[in-house]
Amino acid sequence: MAGYPVVVSGVMKLSHAPFEIAAPGTSMVLGACAFVVIHRILRSRCTALTTYATLAVLAFWPASIAFQLAYSDSLALLLISVWLLCLEHDKLGAAALLILLLGVTRPVAIPAAAVTLVHLWTQRRTHQQSRFPVSVIALAMACCAACLLWPLVAAIATRDPLGYFKTMEAWQQGTGLPTGMIFHLSATKGPWAAIVVLTGLCLVGIVLVRARDVGWSRDLRLWSFVYLTYLALAGQATTGVLRYSLLAIVPLWPLPQKNPPPSSDKTAVEALVVLPMAVLGCVVAQYLWATHILVAAGTPGSAGLP
Repeated sequence: MAGYPVVVSGVMKLSHAPFEIAAPGTSMVLGACAFVVIHRILRSRCTALTTYATLAVLAFWPASIAFQLAYSDSLALLLISVWLLCLEHDKLGAAALLILLLGVTRPVAIPAAAVTLVHLWTQRRTHQQSRFPVSVIALAMACCAACLLWPLVAAIATRDPLGYFKTMEAWQQGTGLPTGMIFHLSATKGPWAAIVVLTGLCLVGIVLVRARDVGWSRDLRLWSFVYLTYLALAGQATTGVLRYSLLAIVPLWPLPQKNPPPSSDKTAVEALVVLPMAVLGCVVAQYLWATHILVAAGTPGSAGLP
């Protein structure tokens, strides 16, 4: 999608730096900015431990090395975090612009639009509005446009109404297998693999529901669950799932605490035992991911992007 290449191209023109320097440098800067925004979202509601533990696990996640590569993950994470911050503060005009930018950056406009529309509906019910303000209508229209924008661009560029969908289908490398992760696993590994994925989604849902009173905002929790569900239904069953899961943000540290912390003993255990073990596990997994998955070996085209 065009969002990240356009940003890197602009950086190259302004700095006269080659792609090998401009692309990784841009990714690292965008990722750092995203972390600052996520810190602001979490710190206003959660304890310092929850905030920094979430950022630490996100930074050391097995696939977080993608924040240093010429991938769109950093830009997508920044747009998503700023969009969530705008929803939290009811900056609807900015949220509309951001969701349009998401529509040309990563194929996550559908879950983002779903979360935005739920936000608008709940806000309307809370404030008992009989009419929709112009900003609400504009944001709703932006959600619809974001879902259709890139397929429309692809249709115009390829002169094929189904150009976008045929391109996405080509990632399956002609296997004829279903696209969605759950359906793909059911066809290749049997129903038990799909059941494992569904069980994982249920566990995430339980964590997010339990966290409604401990600091995570409603929009943040809803985004995490809707995005992971969308990933399970429409994503590919590849090692890239570890990279895609970075955009879910909060479930990576499933032990949130609300200000003030419930007890000093529990906080000390999590800070001195649980968090170091989690980070160490992520570092080991990151080494394995980088050495065995990121650097693909074998026949070109035999493995998908990590």
